[in-house]
Formats: sequence, C-alpha cells, structure tokens
Amino acid sequence: MQLEAPLMPVVDSVVVVGFSQNSKAYEGFSELKSLSDQQKLTARSAAVVERDQTGTLQVKDNFDPDAGVPTAGGGLVGMLLGVIGGPVGMVLGLTGGALAGGSFEMRGADEQDEVLTQLNAAINPGHTVLVAQVNEPTVQVLDKAMADLGGTVVRRSEADVLSELEAADDAAQAAQAAARKAVREKKKAKMKEKREDRIAALKAKFSSHR
Repeated sequence: MQLEAPLMPVVDSVVVVGFSQNSKAYEGFSELKSLSDQQKLTARSAAVVERDQTGTLQVKDNFDPDAGVPTAGGGLVGMLLGVIGGPVGMVLGLTGGALAGGSFEMRGADEQDEVLTQLNAAINPGHTVLVAQVNEPTVQVLDKAMADLGGTVVRRSEADVLSELEAADDAAQAAQAAARKAVREKKKAKMKEKREDRIAALKAKFSSHR
C-alpha cells in the first residue's frame, strides 16, 4: 500500500518585493505569474508599484486572476494600495513611505510596528516594487526566484493585513466623525460668540437711551 505524501500547509501572504534595480520589478512580476502558471504557488493579485520622491504611489502594471482582467483596484493588493496611498493612509500617517534614496530595505519600521506600517515602509520613494497576494506551499520558491533577480521579499500574513485594513477603515471613519464634530462645535462656538456680541451691542444701545 502506497502512502500519500502529507500535504504542506499553504501560507497565505502579502509580499512586497524590492529590487536593486527598479526595472527588475517588471521581471519579478512576470516571474510571479510564471510560477503561478506552473502551480508552484498561487498569485491572487499583484501589481508593480512606483513611489515617486513626493511619496505618491503609481501602479505601473497589475493583474487579478480572480477578476479575469487586469485591474488596479481589485483584490487585496488593490485595497492595500488604496489604503496606503489614499485618504485613509493620510489619516493613519502612512503616506510617504520610508526615507528616499538608497537601496531597498525595511527602513522606518520593525517587527513591533503595525503590519500596514511595515509594508508601507518597504515601498521607498524613488523605487519600484512588486506587491502581491500569494498562496504558497513553501516560501522558499518565491524567495529564491526573487533573490535570483536581486530582490528582497518582505512577507506578512494575509490574515494580519486583512485585520489591519478593517481596523484602518474603522479608524479613518472615527477620525472623520471626530473631525466633523470638531467643525460643528467650532461653528456653534462662533455662532454663540456672534450672539453674545449682538446681545452686548443691544445692551449698550438700551443703556444709552436711559
């Protein structure tokens, strides 16, 4: 009787891959799709992302196999980039990435930081990176393929990313609600101030008639 080999647990991850040369990000993108086609891993969504010196993110190439067509906004990668590079990221202080210049590395974040902060710090200004949502039987396959292109993989749990995206949305909504409340309170204070001024002016007028 032949025993079946035990199935290896699949690692569900979000990865940011930086390269010593920005052009290699496109090669890494193609290699990721090839590995997925060969069923060595499953690429759920991916994008080649450039962060300019002002901290703005630009999606240069992307795909979402689940959607059937290329899309910048589809999948977990699209949501992640939307948070990091959009209004929610501004509320959470995520825009801008790490320090500009130099080679790709994790700067401005460590293992104690929130996952979104870590991934944001991995996208350095002036660099082009590969961002992907992957299901991996083993992390060695992607790590070796990217290392062969001069790439460094920053990997975080898909579950952790999802949890923080949910928390980020809640925090942004709470911040917006607090900002709206502050505006309303300030407006009410100004109206009260004007009311008090009008009452004082009337008192002065009546006093002058006595």
